[in-house]
Amino acid sequence: MLKDYSSKLNDSKEEYDKKMSNIVNNLEDKQENIQHDVFNVYKNLNLSESESNFKTEKTDLLSGFGHRQKSLKLAMLSEYTSKLDKSQEDNNNKILDLATDLKSQFAKLLKDIQEEVTKVNTNSKTQRKELEDWKTNLANALNDAYVEKRFKDCSEMHKKSFSKKESGVYKIYPDGEKEVQAYCDMSTDGGGWTVIQKRFDGSVDFNRKWLECENGFGYVNGEFWFGNNYVHTLTASGTYQLRIDIGDTSNNKKYAVYRIFSIGEAASKYKLTVGGYSGNIGKQVLTSIFYITLTPISSINQQPD
Repeated sequence: MLKDYSSKLNDSKEEYDKKMSNIVNNLEDKQENIQHDVFNVYKNLNLSESESNFKTEKTDLLSGFGHRQKSLKLAMLSEYTSKLDKSQEDNNNKILDLATDLKSQFAKLLKDIQEEVTKVNTNSKTQRKELEDWKTNLANALNDAYVEKRFKDCSEMHKKSFSKKESGVYKIYPDGEKEVQAYCDMSTDGGGWTVIQKRFDGSVDFNRKWLECENGFGYVNGEFWFGNNYVHTLTASGTYQLRIDIGDTSNNKKYAVYRIFSIGEAASKYKLTVGGYSGNIGKQVLTSIFYITLTPISSINQQPD
């Protein structure tokens, strides 16, 4: 608006100067004509008195003309100044009204922003609380869901694990409490066999004392005996079958399965109960044991759930 006002003001001034210039030019042209006429009259009269009077009249006329010219300029300047003041006052009022309106709009906008911020903060607090509650509930649910599975043997692990297990060393809990490292065969005859003895290169001496045979010895990743105590704990918790796999350096392999198998408690000196033979080894198996495994009767030839 100020730029527009300045532009109009400049246009008005130029127009005024142009009009004044035209008036002055017209007056000057008329003055020359008058002087020329006066000169001709003076020349024709050729009288000293008339010349004197004429000069006086000429002076008075020119003086009056100059006075009128000056008055006209002052009047036009006064009118222009008055219009300029009026235009400036109008512009000032418009600017004041615009500023007031902008101030009102800004105050309303600020109020709206504050209300939105309050809503956002309130919603944010609510959403934050809901998120925290959700996280807490999720954490509690996960904690409740994640309870370490304590499988008593490799067969149970094979059947109840969410993912397929490969043959290898795992933790089992024969008595439900104490952790024991065991080698699980997850491929032979349906998988899920708990290996209680492994011999293949003579790296472990099996000529051991009673206590060692009771608690187990060797290396679960290599040659080892699982331990009479753990075998008793397993076979006492259900009906197990025994599988024996043997082989020679020519990769000839044979096996034997005993559908009845258990070892008694320590007080009975871990009495062996075995029966229900099947396989292709023959009676010589007891002198050439290579690979002995256990699995419950119910798990034979079954796939995991």
